[in-house]
Order: sequence, then structure tokens, then C-alpha cells
Amino acid sequence: MLLEILDKDKGSSFIVKLYRNLEEWRKAMPFEAELNVWKEEVYFSTPVELEFKPGELVYRVESGHVYYWPPGKAMCLFYGLSEAYTPVAPIGLLVGPLNSLRIVESGDKATVKEHVVYKEYSGIVNELVKRGYLAGTPLSEDTRIIVASKYIGKHRLSFNIYVEDYGYHVETEGIVPYLGDYPSIAILRRLKELVKATRLLRADISEDNFIVVTSGVYSLDELWEAIEELERYYPLVFEEVFRMS
Repeated sequence: MLLEILDKDKGSSFIVKLYRNLEEWRKAMPFEAELNVWKEEVYFSTPVELEFKPGELVYRVESGHVYYWPPGKAMCLFYGLSEAYTPVAPIGLLVGPLNSLRIVESGDKATVKEHVVYKEYSGIVNELVKRGYLAGTPLSEDTRIIVASKYIGKHRLSFNIYVEDYGYHVETEGIVPYLGDYPSIAILRRLKELVKATRLLRADISEDNFIVVTSGVYSLDELWEAIEELERYYPLVFEEVFRMS
């Protein structure tokens, strides 16, 4: 089941793939929540009270995963490297780039509901799902976009797709911050050389100053070609960045 968390103060939403206790969540939705930020985690209290055996709780979390914190009946979305305060139960996965969660501020008001894929983008989403992605159509500053993510080996590939009148723009998860200093410039130049082996990919800078991989294409055929190139080259990009960092 896909869940949509709409941050009403930011006009943006986040998609979660839940894989356990689905009926309890479905019965509770929609509901209102107040978002909180702690370290690199967004969490909020829910009306859903779940019980877990001690062996079902974990003491370490993974970025991009979603957990339930029993003391606060809270859903916890981890988008960085911080850990949970006390043991939590894994219940789902975040869909798409994790950077989007960095806009959340404590006190933001949210509506939590079951996600319905935006009809105009359903063909692209269905094809992404066929290719092994988790995919959805959240809001980004009040505009529907497409997000997708999947693991390629140990690497989490995630990206946004922006549908424009003149084509499609693909932008990956921010890899590392672009600070305009020598190390950032060196990484960006190296990645620009690396992706020259592709036809459609570019190493780029996002609007929120992260180094990313992007592609701007005219047609659906080129969109799928760009995504296939991403699948081949993103692990190399990721490893090269951390070799240089």
C-alpha cells in the first residue's frame, strides 16, 4: 500500500510504501498530523496503535526506510544517517529521493492518506513498476511530479521526473552538497567526464545545491533510455564520489 504524507505548509508530499499492518493503517486514514524533525528523521504521531514482539524491534535503522516507534505511536521516516532514539519496528520504505524531506520543519501540519497515482502519469508509473521501481506521484510545491526508487546492488537509485510541455526532466537524489569549493568542483568535473560515456546523462547541480545526475529529453523513448543509462552508470557515479570525498 502506498501512503501519501501531505505537508500542507510546504505544498509538497512524500510517498511511503507500507508492507505490514496494512488494514490497521487503511482503517485510520485519512488523518491529520503534526510533523516533527529530529536529527535526520521526520516523525509524527498516528492514531494507529501497534504491538510488536521484542524480536520484531530493531536497534539500528537504514536511511530510506520507515519505522514505527511504539512509545509515541509514531511513524518515523529516516532520510539521513541518524539513528532512532529507542528501538523501532520496520514497516515500510520511502519512495523517491530522500532530499525532499529536508524541507520539513517541526510544526508543519500534514494530512496522511492512501496515495492515488495521478491519472495523467499512470502510464509512466506503471512502466516504472514493471521495471522494478517503487513509484508514485507526490506534490512538489503544489505540482504533481513522478518519483521512483529501487536498489541496484547495494546502491539506492532514486530520481524525480518532471513532465513539461516540451519533454521530461530527470534528476537523481542529491549525491553530495555542492559548496563551490575545490573538492566540490573536482567531484563535479570528474563526474562530467564519467557520464560522457552515455548519450543522455549529465552531472549537474540541483536548485538546492546538491551534485546530481540529470537528463533532459523530448520523448518517452528517450526517457526510458536515460533511465537505463542511469541504472548502468549510477553505481559508478556513487562509488567515484565517495572515492574522492
